[in-house]
Amino acid sequence: MFTYALSNDGLPIYDARGHNLITIGGDIYDIGGHRIWHVDGVRGEPLLGGEHDPPRAAIVQPPLLTRIQFLMFISGAQPFAAVGGAIRLAMTPARASRDPIDYTTKTGSSLYDRATKSLFTDSKDAFDLKSGGLMNFLDAINRRGRECGWEIFTINNTVGDAKNLLTECGDLTIQNVVDHATAVLQAAPITRSAQEEGQLFACINNSMTQGAIDVLNLRQDKFLIPALIDECSGTCFLRVIIAEAQVDTRATTNLLLGQLTSGLPDIMAKEGGNVKSFNLKVLSIVRRVKRCGTNPGSVLPQLLCVCMSVDDKEGKFARYIENLNNDCIDGTINLSDSVLMTKAEAKYKELCEDNAFEVVNKKDDTIMALQTQVEALSTELMTKKKSSDGGRSSEKGTAKKVPDWMNKAPKSGESKTKNKDGKTYHWYNGYGTHKPRWVIHKVENVDPGFPFRLTPMSFALRVTNSP
Repeated sequence: MFTYALSNDGLPIYDARGHNLITIGGDIYDIGGHRIWHVDGVRGEPLLGGEHDPPRAAIVQPPLLTRIQFLMFISGAQPFAAVGGAIRLAMTPARASRDPIDYTTKTGSSLYDRATKSLFTDSKDAFDLKSGGLMNFLDAINRRGRECGWEIFTINNTVGDAKNLLTECGDLTIQNVVDHATAVLQAAPITRSAQEEGQLFACINNSMTQGAIDVLNLRQDKFLIPALIDECSGTCFLRVIIAEAQVDTRATTNLLLGQLTSGLPDIMAKEGGNVKSFNLKVLSIVRRVKRCGTNPGSVLPQLLCVCMSVDDKEGKFARYIENLNNDCIDGTINLSDSVLMTKAEAKYKELCEDNAFEVVNKKDDTIMALQTQVEALSTELMTKKKSSDGGRSSEKGTAKKVPDWMNKAPKSGESKTKNKDGKTYHWYNGYGTHKPRWVIHKVENVDPGFPFRLTPMSFALRVTNSP
């Protein structure tokens, strides 16, 4: 019975030829069975040279990475189920191998935790199924997928063409994705892709708002695989989310294509001539069109037209774009949509720094004249209204308040006439909008116990001024 030799710091020991050493009894041997001179096998003492090395010559140990890998091999701590002898180099730990991950190890468990945590640092940023945040959500999944080595997004559509679920979802139906996920999850033994289906599902679930989860729970039949006792599929879950958040209709695609053609001037105007913001809007629309399963094609002529008409301060930007177009026509450069936008943005920044860029004022002179006429007419109408009013509006606003006693009705049996400040007042029961009040008029032939039941004309005939 033998064990591998380890030093006091717990790392493997190697002989002069780079072989891992084993211990038998108190002596240390290399794997090939050649005895190595050692001080009674006491660990921590300097390991001496091999058979042909000078007496008590120290052995230079291999790099730390090699020693740690050997230690992982002998301890069974490899995170992947299948262990290879060679060192695996990768950009991230999860991409070092396509072997299934052993979740019983600490490293394997850590890989799962990292893969399934929320895409958002702040929970308030969780995805709520609104279309405005869909592209950012898919971009976040793409970044997580590269980090975790997910290779589950390429799926065959109905005609057998391979499409990427993150960038070409419009070419993949929900049934396409269900068929693909069923085949992956049914594979035996469990594959790395099957594990990634589970990781993706948990990651998405941890990145959604509760309201979004409530909506998605009504679509469980689209992402639970019945053949596998309702095993969750991450790709099916994602396709359902895309369908809920995005309207996949031809009308939507046509609207987006229209924005890439005749709608570009309006986009530039809304961005205030900011070429950088304009480019971002255009790129966003292009990506949305592609995700709907349509090739937007080139919009180079429209981009050239918009860029050549955006500035008016010495026209430096317009002349620059025109020169690019001429060079393209002459064959000097190969001008594409992306090349034009990149060069235009760089020139825009340069001119802005030199204060040599100014947006054209496109406001139509006819519209401005009409606005002036409307404002003049409004002023004239207000003036006429005030003059015809005769100042009554202001008088009403400053009218004196009626004394409280004029609103108090006489008690039963009291006279309906009273003298106040040398004037004679009569009690008036009110009519229409006129409230009951003591008035300076004399009212004849009216029953004082009832309000007036008269027309305005008859009322005027029955009221006479008091002497």
